[in-house]
Amino acid sequence: MKILYLINAGIMGGRERHVMTLVRSLPKEIEYCICAVSAGEATEAMQGVGLNVRVLGGHNGHDVRVLPHFIRLLREFKPDVVHTHSGALIPCMVMRFFPKIALVQSVHGPSVSGVEWAVRHKSIGWKIKTILSWILERKPDYYLPVSQATWDEFKIVHPNAKGEVFFNALNLDALPVARRLRDDRPIDCGGQTVADKGRKIVGMVGRMADVKDWPSFAKIARLLKAHIADVEVWGIGASEEWARENVGEDARYVKWFGSRQDARELIAQMDVFVLTSKYEQLPTTLLEAFALHVPVSGFLPEGGTSEVLALAQGREAALLNKERDCGKAADAVIRILSDDALYDNMVREGDRIVHEYFDMKKLCATQLMEIYNRIIEEKK
Repeated sequence: MKILYLINAGIMGGRERHVMTLVRSLPKEIEYCICAVSAGEATEAMQGVGLNVRVLGGHNGHDVRVLPHFIRLLREFKPDVVHTHSGALIPCMVMRFFPKIALVQSVHGPSVSGVEWAVRHKSIGWKIKTILSWILERKPDYYLPVSQATWDEFKIVHPNAKGEVFFNALNLDALPVARRLRDDRPIDCGGQTVADKGRKIVGMVGRMADVKDWPSFAKIARLLKAHIADVEVWGIGASEEWARENVGEDARYVKWFGSRQDARELIAQMDVFVLTSKYEQLPTTLLEAFALHVPVSGFLPEGGTSEVLALAQGREAALLNKERDCGKAADAVIRILSDDALYDNMVREGDRIVHEYFDMKKLCATQLMEIYNRIIEEKK
């Protein structure tokens, strides 16, 4: 079986990380090729770990220069399935002329605001884009949303779409070694009992975007530093310069790391991971923290996060408040650091959830293979 994975651009975003994880988790009998519209950080990272990547050399998915290159790739590679993670117009248009190749599309969005805008306003620009897409693009045979929340949103605009949830999971073999459970004795620290006499590290990973709510994260950092003398707060993914312009005065309470390829290694060093996103289709960083035995505090984002927490059985997997209350989030961090039993229970529950439901190798060997085989058979 041959699978061609299509990504739009060379940036390293959630979709690109998902594809990297997916192809590294495929059964050995699958022959794959990753096709990127343009080169960049993502393609370099993929090639750096030995993945099979072809770059079309376009500026974006609407660049007509990709047309002959994509047609040539389809004829040379002869895929049974094109699995797209992109809305690139030209490749999706080309697929109309290859009807025997099964077409699958992973759905990583849309966001709630995008759906509401489309449904409520339906501007002229939106209508034109919809009409062009309807005329020119081939509709996928099957959709794979990364969470039920994503699927529910998608079907507001595409009510007749066929598909099923395929989680944005992890390749557990590719993660750093997880930290051990807590076995140290709590001590008093600034009026709070905080385990371990050493430095405490609390952090978050996210891109430089309003949806990640870095200002709230920085406010939580200020509150923590008022209660715990020896705490470091790490902001990974946002630069110090960007933070000074977009976060405000509280930015000085955070150590800013910028974009890092070793973000998982940095998560593994944390004592608590903080999540402040306003919206997440399915937060990979939450799953990474679970897999690396790092308890999670912060806010409960709209989207698929609640689906993950609903998998808990009798123990709290994360302390996330719906009110987006920074004080509650800081108190939860202190509570986690102060209570070894809570710390260990959260670690065990997060680890169980990840291994039972978000192991990409298991999902590829079972669910994804069944989907591929079924849609290939339907094309015969």
